[in-house]
Amino acid sequence: MKIRRLASLLFEAFDTFEVDSTFYRCPTVEAVRNWGLKTPPGFIFSLKIPRTIAHEIVRVECDKEFEELLARYKYSARNWV
Repeated sequence: MKIRRLASLLFEAFDTFEVDSTFYRCPTVEAVRNWGLKTPPGFIFSLKIPRTIAHEIVRVECDKEFEELLARYKYSARNWV
């Protein structure tokens, strides 16, 4: 089964999806926009905070990194958890 078809089936079966990849790197604006376009209205993404914030800088002085993360997510009209 192709990845796109599998993703489509998952989005139909579930209303929430945890995105683990955001822990390892911040997604591109294009990726975030595509997530929103490829999922049904009301679909919720649960996004992991990047490890640079959660582990490497230990949540101290991470305003810049967190603002960058939020700036990318604003390009989708979807709900983020």
